[in-house]
Amino acid sequence: MKKSININMQWHIIIVTIIIFILSITSWFNFARSTGRIIKHQYLDRKETEITLDKGSIDALIDQIDSMWSVCKMSELSSIDSLVTYFVIGEISSDQVISGTNRWLFYNSIDDFEGTSRYSAPELENMAQSALFTQNGLEEKGIKLAIVVAPNKDNIYPEFMPDIYTHAERSRTDELIEYLMQRGVNIVSPKHALLENHLSQQVYYSYDSHWNQLGAYIGVRDTLNSLNISMPELSKRNILSSELRGHYHYCAEDDLAKMVGLRLAFSDEKEYEVDGTVLMDWVAFDSEQTAETISHFYNENAVRKESVFLVGDSFRSSMVPALREQFSDVYVVHRSYYTPEMLDDIHPDYLIAEYVERFSDQIEKINSLLETA
Repeated sequence: MKKSININMQWHIIIVTIIIFILSITSWFNFARSTGRIIKHQYLDRKETEITLDKGSIDALIDQIDSMWSVCKMSELSSIDSLVTYFVIGEISSDQVISGTNRWLFYNSIDDFEGTSRYSAPELENMAQSALFTQNGLEEKGIKLAIVVAPNKDNIYPEFMPDIYTHAERSRTDELIEYLMQRGVNIVSPKHALLENHLSQQVYYSYDSHWNQLGAYIGVRDTLNSLNISMPELSKRNILSSELRGHYHYCAEDDLAKMVGLRLAFSDEKEYEVDGTVLMDWVAFDSEQTAETISHFYNENAVRKESVFLVGDSFRSSMVPALREQFSDVYVVHRSYYTPEMLDDIHPDYLIAEYVERFSDQIEKINSLLETA
């Protein structure tokens, strides 16, 4: 009897060992395949930057190779280390990126998510005074202002955040928006509309920190509604989808996965577009925006023969296609590159100032739209 039990136990041990071995081989196979993709990807990225050899300049060549190897070594070894950690033990090691459920990644803005950070009464009042000064100053110029605050991704998809974090019912930005509204500032929060749509339509990228074109459409619609301009609801529009990978564009490049060296492991992101909004030449837009210049788009078939100036952070990017459908002239610039002279040159009918929630404290400096610091 004992001999039979021992034989059974031995078979169980053998079976478990085989299973562990198979899982181990599978993990290392996935790792090797991803590593191969990294090397191929790095090679393709660098093939246009070939080493040129000046006659007799062997030392220069050695220095150049050493410099290229150092950059390659640091980036590739970091990615390989991240891939090993992810494929073998399923963990992501980062202080900036939070790994959620269903493979969702989040930027670490826990203070806003848990509501542990609040604006003081003087801070709220300073922001109100700055916003009112700007709003009134623009009105004197015949320009209508709308401030839109794009919610943090984790506040729209809290169900995918790890259970170790407690989601606050109200954030400091919710309190700020309510305070500014009470003071008469035209400030918009599309948070409620985004939450209404976030399960029926994906409104933020899974592996990127930004809202996608669907989320941005909702943001634009709520913003224009505050200016008495109507747009169809997202549910009444046709949605187009495609693979994002291979077509990365400005502020839509799986930045969170890229930040932790796992861009190749998280490669199934979808790009969504609203049928009828204007298609973008993202390469040209990227070039203009990173060159610190204004992008100007003209659409003779726009719904409105008016102009709008969009000044914001990285969340402004996905708003452009919807704005181009509505306005004949759309001007766009990053807030960091804006100068009051731009406003005088363009003199738009509307100015939209966009802030992502984690940078809502920057509203205190909104008077820089009118004044040079």
